Amino acid sequence: MSDQFGPARQQHATRPEAFRIAGFAVQASPSVLLLFAFIVFTTANGLLPSSAPGASTGAYWAGGIVASVLLFASLLVHELAHAIVARRHGITVEAITFWLFGGISRLKGTAAAPRSEWRIAVSGPLTNLVLGAVGTGVAFALSAASAPAVVTAVAGYVASINLLLAVFNLLPAAPLDGGRILRAILWRRHGDRDRATVTAAKTGQVVGGLLVGVGAAQLISGSAISGIWTALIGFFLASSAAAEARQTTTQTALAGLRVRDVLPLGEPLPAAPAWHTVDAFMDAYRRTGDTRTVLPLQGFDGAPVGLVGLVNIAAVPADQRDTIRLSAIAAPLDQVAVTDPDELLVDLLPKLRLRARNVAAARLAGNALVLRDGQAIGVVTPSDLARAMQLAKLTSPPTPAAGPPSGNAPTAPPAPTAPPASPPSSAAGRPWQQNQTS
Repeated sequence: MSDQFGPARQQHATRPEAFRIAGFAVQASPSVLLLFAFIVFTTANGLLPSSAPGASTGAYWAGGIVASVLLFASLLVHELAHAIVARRHGITVEAITFWLFGGISRLKGTAAAPRSEWRIAVSGPLTNLVLGAVGTGVAFALSAASAPAVVTAVAGYVASINLLLAVFNLLPAAPLDGGRILRAILWRRHGDRDRATVTAAKTGQVVGGLLVGVGAAQLISGSAISGIWTALIGFFLASSAAAEARQTTTQTALAGLRVRDVLPLGEPLPAAPAWHTVDAFMDAYRRTGDTRTVLPLQGFDGAPVGLVGLVNIAAVPADQRDTIRLSAIAAPLDQVAVTDPDELLVDLLPKLRLRARNVAAARLAGNALVLRDGQAIGVVTPSDLARAMQLAKLTSPPTPAAGPPSGNAPTAPPAPTAPPASPPSSAAGRPWQQNQTS
């Protein structure tokens, strides 16, 4: 099981709220049922029969269900500890989400100083240590009172899992709590939060790789279930750490840049008419020498209605392009990322990771429609962001080997100069603005 916290992570899509506790929304992925069933099955068919032999099959299954419920309660208390401490440090908690590999406290924002980061991170494992100590005491008390062996075994199992969770989460590897603690220490030492994040993420990749290796060794030795589970945890840890490192590197490169800095200079090129057929659009596209691969789409009233790209057009059979209109193959406005020229690129990035609900929108994932006063003025594409990152690396001053210790977040590097744009097309080369019929 794994725990991670930080800015709301888009791989965990927003889900309906299950209930609220202490003012926090609690959500659950359907994969939680797999985790619950896994705990029940392994406890009822492995742990309890070996720890409390002689009991009935029904007692073992009942014990497995109780153990699973108690473990989920422990995970909830763990996440509540993160959420409560985060709230005390002024960070908004969007929700506590449970899924296949445990729980996640989704925080909207980041800690303002290393000390806050450390306190938020350490609260979870400390909670598990307390729960483990209490569970151990309860198990000894039940044993001394000659309670049924199954009951005592369940108490001992829950206690040991809590202690194991505390130790595992303290591993110095992002996105585990130990990785956050490592980041806080490095952040305070170097005064550079992003540098500390990348280091903790790289450590997470190493630890994740080692866990995958351990899982493979368990598989070879005959422990199939344990091996698969360990390898899955390792894979998740490594992939999450790699994604965090990439995200941090991207945010650092784009710090201070706004959407307008990556848009072409000059008068905006026209949007494509939603009522045009694919053939009519392609005729005008070739005639004007347009080089855009993704274009805004406009309705009869000139209002933006979505995005259309060459990739959408390529999916239309050639014999149907004279009848299918752009509106039928475009990503609708409510399923594309929408921004404005003044928005920071680092604030735009989360929008670009939203899950598309249809194929057309999925094909244009990573693109954002830029609106000004309700009118489309351009599209930010992945290529625009990649170019901005490259320019940022070329124009940023060299990073010093080490900076003075500081409790504050580092200052963002100066924004690079926007790339030169192609000259705007002339009015004569814009038949889409003049022709309102197909």
